[in-house]
Amino acid sequence: MYILIGGGGVVGTVMAKALCDRKHNVVVVDPNPETCAILYAETGAVTVNGSATDIRTLQEAGAEKADVAIACMHRDPDNMSFSLLARSLGVPHIVAKMRDPHYRVAFEAAGVNFVCDIITMLMDEVLANLEQVQEKMTV
Repeated sequence: MYILIGGGGVVGTVMAKALCDRKHNVVVVDPNPETCAILYAETGAVTVNGSATDIRTLQEAGAEKADVAIACMHRDPDNMSFSLLARSLGVPHIVAKMRDPHYRVAFEAAGVNFVCDIITMLMDEVLANLEQVQEKMTV
């Protein structure tokens, strides 16, 4: 698959590495040229230096031929903008990282197919771990 990732931070880099390891064609868009160089060296993903919230940059990255777009930037508004632009360019499947659950309805309205709510995921993992600790303490 041709996969476009918006954001080359920690999440975008880990995602790009995993996808490249699975032999997908991955393009990562990030505004920092140093991040792009490191990301390419560490993952083999193609990088485009520019803003993932700029339609011309996404066109340069080949968004029109992408099968999937993944929004991995730090800020929810940036991930929202990337998702809307990807949808407008015809990307059929969009995944977005979300930090603030208040954005869920907006992401869904923007046509995001899968919203990755990292705060709720973290909370669920911590609560499950605490329940295991509590069970061990009562045994």
